[in-house]
Amino acid sequence: MVNKKLLHICDACCEGQLHPKTSMKTTEYRGIQSEYILYYSVCDVCKAELADGSDMLKNKREFIRLKKKIDDIPMGSEVLALRKKHNLTQSLAAKIFGGGPVAFSKYENDDLIPDESMVSLLKLAISCPDTIQSLAQIKMITLPGQELIIKPKMNKAKKTNELWMDAAKLDFSLAIENFDTINKEALCLEDVYSIAA
Repeated sequence: MVNKKLLHICDACCEGQLHPKTSMKTTEYRGIQSEYILYYSVCDVCKAELADGSDMLKNKREFIRLKKKIDDIPMGSEVLALRKKHNLTQSLAAKIFGGGPVAFSKYENDDLIPDESMVSLLKLAISCPDTIQSLAQIKMITLPGQELIIKPKMNKAKKTNELWMDAAKLDFSLAIENFDTINKEALCLEDVYSIAA
């Protein structure tokens, strides 16, 4: 039996050969008219237009890219560049950002649109590269080429005392005026150290 896939024989007429084609497809998404590339094959005998699994996957990815562009979501190429810039494997990136073990493969190949919280994290990491290190610290993950720094939990009384001592060195009257601010900073620092520890 002859393998139709190897010869690219038309499934519609079983006589002609299929020839790859592309065309621009116009669609409306969120009220915006846009075009994207459509992949398919045309039979040279019956002129049927057919899309196999490979064509359908390419078409899906093209449509997802169009949606990402309109919705201002990082493209797969941007996610890949971010991951490579920080020497992360897809698995390690998924542990740092969340999303499951194969999530980054899907994001990078434009097979999946990340949810809103993941989009926010990706945008933040692209614009502020230190975000990845901060996320890794919170999750106690060691980044390639770095060692994990565990911040000790500082008790509230000790940190408040340090803030008061620093304020007193500057100006005692200023310290009295900023009593509430100093105490709030101590509370905030305690929360940060609690998360990191």
